[in-house]
Amino acid sequence: YVVFSKPLLVRPSSLGFTMDSMWVIAVAYGFAASIMLVACLVINFVPPLLHLICPDCGDHAWVVPAGAVWALAYWIIASSVLAYMLITWANAQPSCNASTVSAYTALQPLAAVLASVFLILTNLAPPGVLSLPGWNLFGGVGILAG
Repeated sequence: YVVFSKPLLVRPSSLGFTMDSMWVIAVAYGFAASIMLVACLVINFVPPLLHLICPDCGDHAWVVPAGAVWALAYWIIASSVLAYMLITWANAQPSCNASTVSAYTALQPLAAVLASVFLILTNLAPPGVLSLPGWNLFGGVGILAG
């Protein structure tokens, strides 16, 4: 995404124009949504696939529990739309190359770990909501190693 969208954002494309970052995001999301729609329809109408993806869904594959709606909305808006808007904005800056933007993108999980540890150690997180990283922290070694 970052590498392929860079030429569209900083100089006229082969189509003869420079695309606005919001347009690039809209096209990317539209393309991804159409692929996800096809995948969801196939999985929904093929019961063995539905059972493979969600064994405890039964006949209610499209039901979202009421308690999950706000978490799902946050995940969609903050972790997806806002994050990709910022990535695309950074990618559109002439002083940033695609590899620099990609490097910061790969550091997002490390930033999340550091923010979680900070919130826990300063008692700013509600009790029982966050926990200190465990063995999963070693995944960061792979991220930093490249």
